Amino acid sequence: SLALAAGIFQSLLAVSQWREWPVLNLPGQVFGTIGHRTGLGIYLGMLVPLGFLTDYGWILTTLYLPGLILARSSVGYAAAATGLLWVQPHLWPFAGAAFVAGMLHRFVKWNGGHVKQRLLNDSWGARFNVWTVALWKTQRWPFWLVGHGGDSFHEDGRTWIYNHKLSEEYKEAHNDYVEFLYEYGLLGVGAMVWFAWSLRAGVYQGDPMTGALLAMLTASLGNFPVRVAPIVGLAGLCLIAIMRRLG
Repeated sequence: SLALAAGIFQSLLAVSQWREWPVLNLPGQVFGTIGHRTGLGIYLGMLVPLGFLTDYGWILTTLYLPGLILARSSVGYAAAATGLLWVQPHLWPFAGAAFVAGMLHRFVKWNGGHVKQRLLNDSWGARFNVWTVALWKTQRWPFWLVGHGGDSFHEDGRTWIYNHKLSEEYKEAHNDYVEFLYEYGLLGVGAMVWFAWSLRAGVYQGDPMTGALLAMLTASLGNFPVRVAPIVGLAGLCLIAIMRRLG
């Protein structure tokens, strides 16, 4: 209940930041207290399925929607759509339409009545280039097996991103799977897959806890939610709830 209420607060705070009301306001930026707008979008996207733990799931979704829209995060929209589809699978046409509308909102900018296109290459193209180089550097022995070490992407990335003249200087890979493989290799990936497989008896279709984790896993394809404390905390609560079912 506290996490669901915190989501309402984050959404309202995002509105106050957008309107530049004097409540924890930083003009021109919308991020709640999460730290950046994408983190806010992912956080609210994870709360969408969790709202259906109560009898007020649609009311909570409606209250989260302003913050989700103001965050303008493509991965946040994807997270919300994934979580909603998990708990309400019969709504896939509406969730799909909402996701497309979210993409248009994210990558199309209204300016004085004129539509200015925001090229996907500005964000996703740069990320794809970073992923390509990271995977290329993981192929060398013994890095493909054991990785480069924890938090090594943060240290190494700035150097080889500059050397390869990539358009963005990322401190994170903006893909938790690529970054995890870079840092921990196939051994680490195997251990993580084994852990996920061990939870299979505790997950099921329509479960809001599972839906929230799937929302985070979807966002991890294009961002770094495992490095955002409120998101990790929320995911941890969901994991604990699922693991308790196994006992």
